[in-house]
Amino acid sequence: MTANEALLKALIEHAEKLEDLTQDEYKTILVLLEAAHAEALGHISTLWQDKDIGEIATRVNMTYSEVTSKIKAAMDKSLPRLADNEVTQIQAMLEEIIPGVVIKGAMVEWQKIAERPAAAGSTLAQLVDALGVNNMTDVVETTKRAIEQGKTLEQLIVELRGRAVRRAKWVGGKYVAGKYTGGIMTVDTRQAEALARTAVMHVSNTARDIFWQANEDIIKGYMRVETLDERTCIVCGLEDGRIYGVNEPRPFLPSHVNCRGIMVPVFKSFRELGIDADELPATTRASMNGQVPKYTTWKDMLKSASSKEQAEILGPTRAKLYQQGMPVESFVKDGKLLTLKELK
Repeated sequence: MTANEALLKALIEHAEKLEDLTQDEYKTILVLLEAAHAEALGHISTLWQDKDIGEIATRVNMTYSEVTSKIKAAMDKSLPRLADNEVTQIQAMLEEIIPGVVIKGAMVEWQKIAERPAAAGSTLAQLVDALGVNNMTDVVETTKRAIEQGKTLEQLIVELRGRAVRRAKWVGGKYVAGKYTGGIMTVDTRQAEALARTAVMHVSNTARDIFWQANEDIIKGYMRVETLDERTCIVCGLEDGRIYGVNEPRPFLPSHVNCRGIMVPVFKSFRELGIDADELPATTRASMNGQVPKYTTWKDMLKSASSKEQAEILGPTRAKLYQQGMPVESFVKDGKLLTLKELK
């Protein structure tokens, strides 16, 4: 196995471990958000008799403003540690994969990570603010509509919270989230997991990018790698395996909320590093050959998938078009997924 193949394998395995950190962040956000939902419902119940939507909106707005501050504070504690650990772990990974090659350390400044866009041009703080605003707007607008339509408080609560399958509780010091069917708050709470995943991927990708830049004397380029499953969007899937020169502009990842793509560096060969490879042992010489590692890309996965799996990945209409011979590249234009109407 070459060094580039070993690094690709190690980073893919490392990405799977990051999913565990995503779930930890999600649980932290979820505890805070569920408490905010309960507080908002309390305000609505208390003020329901007067039907004062202005006062309800003020109280609900304050509730979700406070929870965004709490989520930001929690992230400011956990994510800087993730950034530091990421650099330490990646350095140890490289030292094992390419022993004898000098690997430089890198300093990670949390403030720079926090100020860098995390997804779709928004910083982490802006994404947290959006979560709060979305929840507040949905709750207030649903309550206003219920008042105008003459609904009862009980009907409104079901519309907001949904029906409880399992109520949230603490068991042995661990928080067990509630499970609900339907409800505006249930839909909005799902955004918390997307936020958590985006935060973890943003911090890990940025920390790694800082580390890669410190070691670009041994790097000749970068390869974009996407997760091979039905959750990877078509736009990102088509970018899987794309190679960028070391000085070529490349996109910051994650490219959107919930994006799981990563950039994997491609090492130079020993000869490109100015090392006389002929004097090295055969196994060592082969390990640094400067070749881009080969692996199954998203397009390869799609091509070999069953018709049912293709429908899960592309959606039934696009899958049918693909099976009829339309190239998957035709579904995207200028980095955006074309609508079904635009495809016809």
